[in-house]
Amino acid sequence: MMDWGISFTPNDVEELTPNQLKSKVNPKIVLSIRLGKGFATASMPVLVEDITFSGLMRIRMKLMANFPHVQIVDMCFLEEPVIDYVLKPIGGETFGFDIAN
Repeated sequence: MMDWGISFTPNDVEELTPNQLKSKVNPKIVLSIRLGKGFATASMPVLVEDITFSGLMRIRMKLMANFPHVQIVDMCFLEEPVIDYVLKPIGGETFGFDIAN
């Protein structure tokens, strides 16, 4: 059993080699948010990017003699993790607001 402080920051490029920088990809997710109810609904696309999280995690592993030597891995946060992300509405004129400008 181990307690680890972990941090996942995909945009941290300080320790990347030049080859790793060439192949680096920034993960982006497009969600469709529905507003309204019944016949009066509208869908608006939203971009989620720059997702990061950090926290204190407990990792338990049950080992065995045969390959692959790990039978069970159990991971859980010991406290509430800090999750950060950026939401950006995409598209032009929506509900009378010009989101692009």
